[in-house]
Order: sequence, then C-alpha cells, then structure tokens
Amino acid sequence: MCSLRVGRWLAVEVKLGSGKRLDEAARSLTRACEQIDASRVGEPAKKLVITAAGYGDERPDGVTVAYHRPRPIARPGRAGRAPFSGTCRRV
Repeated sequence: MCSLRVGRWLAVEVKLGSGKRLDEAARSLTRACEQIDASRVGEPAKKLVITAAGYGDERPDGVTVAYHRPRPIARPGRAGRAPFSGTCRRV
C-alpha cells in the first residue's frame, strides 16, 4: 500500500512473471483491498500490478498492469526520485 500526500492511496503488487502469475497477483491484490476498511480510508485510487514481463493494460476487474523494465532505482532524497511524495509499506 502506498499512501499519497493528498490522502489517497494505491494498492500495489510487484510480480516478475506474466500470464497466470498476473492473474494471481490481481486476485491477491483485490482480496487485500477487500480487507481494508474503505469507510475509514476510502477506496484505492488505483489497484496496480507492476510486472517485468509482458505488457501494461487496464484489466476488466479494475486492476491496472504496468510493465516496468528493471533498472537501478534512485535512493529517496536523490535526483530521480518517485513522482509522488508519500510512503509505502508492505501489507
């Protein structure tokens, strides 16, 4: 889960595989979102599965799949940091 500065949040899962693994990731992400009290924190701004294989797409179940070519990630507080200011934590 990543919370954005504006009070919205993203549900994110990272999978290295494609095909069947992406389906599993989407189901897992949806189940995790169902366990969160939406009346308290609202619905997620986006349910996102990031993959290193395949392609990106908006699935019929509302989960977005984003293809990301692996490369070094900039450390927080340095040039090239993430385009949002927020915090992420594992749930």
